Amino acid sequence: TQRNQRLALENVCKTGRDLNFAAIDESDIRAGMVRREHTPTMALEYVRTMRALFKFAKDSGWVSVNPAEGVKVSPSKTDGYHTWTVDEVARYQERHPVGTQARLALDIMLYTGLRRSDAIVLGRQHVKDGYIRIKAGKNGAEIIIPLLPPLAESIAATKTGDLVFLTNTRGRPWKNI
Repeated sequence: TQRNQRLALENVCKTGRDLNFAAIDESDIRAGMVRREHTPTMALEYVRTMRALFKFAKDSGWVSVNPAEGVKVSPSKTDGYHTWTVDEVARYQERHPVGTQARLALDIMLYTGLRRSDAIVLGRQHVKDGYIRIKAGKNGAEIIIPLLPPLAESIAATKTGDLVFLTNTRGRPWKNI
């Protein structure tokens, strides 16, 4: 969400830098949405971001009306992310043997079901007595998962960081974007 809002706001700064913030009206918001209609998801995110921005501005007393409030936009139709087939997983495993960071990343995702944001902070401190215990970053829920043998083998065979298993090419932890 933060990344998408940042992108939307950066684009607004480029296209609307000469506009008076307090003078922006519903037609300006609609025009911005139309400029993004070739990418429906970005058009939706743009309107959502403008609603939040102008809600903040209205609550702060900078504007008297939220011009994005009345702008309606339909969510884009999508099938969501493609779920890998068993064959696709097998091809990836052939390409990335146990002991590589790429394989460890797959194994963590495959054998834990963690969100990406939680998988990239997983480290040795979370593994004890054959279980993975981690607090979810999104909702704070405690997650307890058995450490399955294929994942344990992958961790043991891979050069990992001190506090995280998954590191970039510089040996540093991955960051959420």
